[in-house]
Amino acid sequence: MQGRFPFDRMVKFYPFDKINEAAADSEKGTTLKPILIIDPTFPMSH
Repeated sequence: MQGRFPFDRMVKFYPFDKINEAAADSEKGTTLKPILIIDPTFPMSH
């Protein structure tokens, strides 16, 4: 871990049509920061 803050485990990217899943994951604590992607050409692997 080398003292680095684990942002990759705290955020999750969702396509905009999965907005309800993003909200549910946030409420459950599955992710702390759901990020909605509106542009369908954005690479979801970020």
